[in-house]
Amino acid sequence: MATTLLLKLIKRLENTNIRFLEATVTPTNKPSNNLFKGLAKKLETEYTQYECFSEDQFPDPSHEAEIAYRIGPLK
Repeated sequence: MATTLLLKLIKRLENTNIRFLEATVTPTNKPSNNLFKGLAKKLETEYTQYECFSEDQFPDPSHEAEIAYRIGPLK
């Protein structure tokens, strides 16, 4: 369902100058991590990951770091 939603969104943006999709996910959120990796594969494009927000940037000390996914370039 989430993949379908993202694919429909990307299709709607087809004739724009948008070239990348970015999202942040915690490292232990396996379903979302798999979603973005699978989306890149389905779109036949690359993805990169990097730490976007470190744990110490959140007021809740139990909050994990947020890893950014950058998917693209979109065709």
